[in-house]
This record gives sequence, C-alpha cells and structure tokens, in this order.
Amino acid sequence: MEKPVLSSLQDPASANTEHPENFIIQLNRPFIAERKIIFTGYIDEESAHHLITLIMLMRKESQAPIHLFINSTGGEYVSSRQLIDFLSYKSKDRAPVIGVVVSLAHSAAFDLLQACQTRIAWPCATLMLHAVDFGEYRIDDPEIKKYLKQSLREHHKVIKRVSKRSECSFDFLCYLSRQEKVLGAQEALKYGLIDRIERIYP
Repeated sequence: MEKPVLSSLQDPASANTEHPENFIIQLNRPFIAERKIIFTGYIDEESAHHLITLIMLMRKESQAPIHLFINSTGGEYVSSRQLIDFLSYKSKDRAPVIGVVVSLAHSAAFDLLQACQTRIAWPCATLMLHAVDFGEYRIDDPEIKKYLKQSLREHHKVIKRVSKRSECSFDFLCYLSRQEKVLGAQEALKYGLIDRIERIYP
C-alpha cells in the first residue's frame, strides 16, 4: 500500500538520493508529525514553493494548527508575495498557521509573520518592516516607473493589513518602514505587531 505523501516525507528512507532534497524538506523531516515547520534563511522561489507545499499537505491531513518557526532576514520580492498571499487567504476549513519568531523576522519575513493567524515572538526576537529594494533595476530602465508604482502599491497593501491588526496607524507604520527600525519583542507587543511573547520550542 502506498504511503500518503506527508507520511512519506517523514521517512528518511523515502528520500530520493539521485535528486538531493531542498534544505527546507530535509530540515523539517523530524517535525512534520508534530505539525511544525522551521524556516530559516532567505525566502526565494524554491524555499517559498516548499513552504507552501508543506502547509498544503498538512492542511489536507488535518485542521489542527500548524506552527511556523521563523528566523529570516527576508528574501526575494516576488517569491515572498506568493507565499504571503497564500497564507493571507483564510478560511474556517483551513488549519490556522501560528507564526513564531525565534530570532529574526525582518523585511519579507516580517510580512510573512503578519500573514499568520497568530503572531508569537521569543523574548529575544527582533522585527523590522521596510519597503522593497529595487536594486535589480537600472535608473534608466524604461520599466522602472511602472515597477516603482506597483511595488509601492503592494507595500501600502501590506501596511494597511498590518495596521488593521495592530495598534499602529498607517502613517506610523510608514515611518517605521522608512527608518528601518528594528523592534524588540516588547516594543512589537506594545505596537500590536505580535499577539504575545512566548518561548515555544519546535
């Protein structure tokens, strides 16, 4: 009898030795049965794909909460948006994702945390919100104006979503973003950017 996909991922013997696994899958093998996902590092197309896949498989198996442990300085704009849009869609029949910042949730990882149904931070954790960097575009690129408008619109969408959940106004969040202010857990709690401070372990 063929194993369910999620059960297969828990079994190291099922690993494909011809095609080495993504680091995210390797790292999370011991935690899948406990409905826990550890994300550390840079958000790129591959890591976003594997995170979405793991969450989808866990949601198919059960509606029990999923803990997503975050330690990241951010990542690529497009890949981050895909992951955040996926998490932002909430429904009663979908398992909730609980975000836990163990160290860093900066840049796109901050947005990732805000897309989780519950936002938790370790006492030592730091958070930082800022706008997208357009370093890959040349100043004389004819597409740059369109890109800047789109990026600013997406950034404001994130800030509006965060403002609804927090104690912060849209303007104050824009200020934090421009300053790239790094917030400790207590500050983040005061501003309503996390729901509580708790040292939850994977």
